Amino acid sequence: MSAQRGSNEKWTILRMLEWITGYFEKQGMESPRYEAEVLLEYALKMQRIMIYANFDRPLQPNELDVIRPMVKRRGKHEPMAYITGSRGFYNIDLKTDQRALIPRSDTETLVEAALGLLAKEDVETLKVVDIGTGTGAIALAMAHENKKIKMAAVDVSADALSLARENAEDLGLTEQVSFYEADLFAGLPSEWVSALDMVVSNPPYISESELDVMSKGVKEFEPNLALFADDDGLALIKRLVPEAFSALKPAGWFLCEIGFAQGSSVKSIFEQHGFEDVKVLKDLGRNDRVVMGMRPRS
Repeated sequence: MSAQRGSNEKWTILRMLEWITGYFEKQGMESPRYEAEVLLEYALKMQRIMIYANFDRPLQPNELDVIRPMVKRRGKHEPMAYITGSRGFYNIDLKTDQRALIPRSDTETLVEAALGLLAKEDVETLKVVDIGTGTGAIALAMAHENKKIKMAAVDVSADALSLARENAEDLGLTEQVSFYEADLFAGLPSEWVSALDMVVSNPPYISESELDVMSKGVKEFEPNLALFADDDGLALIKRLVPEAFSALKPAGWFLCEIGFAQGSSVKSIFEQHGFEDVKVLKDLGRNDRVVMGMRPRS
């Protein structure tokens, strides 16, 4: 991409949008025009409506210097959220980079259900543990919405936890959310391994056999540690379910994100370990997305 489209023809916003769209089409992007618009929104710090209102405006050399490397990165299928460095999730904005999995809108299904259950609790403080916190998306979204929540956000990845802490600081939630590097509940302080109101988790649940059908951006850029699990994707869930049961108070809830084909299997695992009122929730795409169950009241 040069600064000009001919000897005297400069890049305008419209020509750049058309060029990026065509380039992304050649790279096999699913939504090339939309992605081109998002990239220009971020690079030019303009809302989309202003991009359309300024189609004929020539781009300045400093703007081209910002756009070029972004187009190159996205052309290699690096996720847009890593390029822009942020992703919106359930009323909050999160810093995103390759230290952690990019938050997905499907995970908002879990947050919505969890907050609905906790809203019924008439107590001063709610103790919740988030296993596999990544960017901190679930923990921070829940804490942001309900000031009664005291959250322990847990991950085995020190890199992910550093990112989650940065997000907590940016959102002013460091008083509500504590962070721990741990394997599930192992090594957590005693107050976080018993009598919890709720456990939430978006664990690795993708089978290695699904690697071939995953997008290039996910396979090559997002951390495999946060994606894949043995035993058809169920290995970590099988470990987590009994530990969550033990950590909950009577009538406490565990909500776990799952793969679209795992609903019946994970529901059975919950029931085998003593959970009651076990339900499978669907995401906006009508796919199985969350299994939730309650520890019996007595």
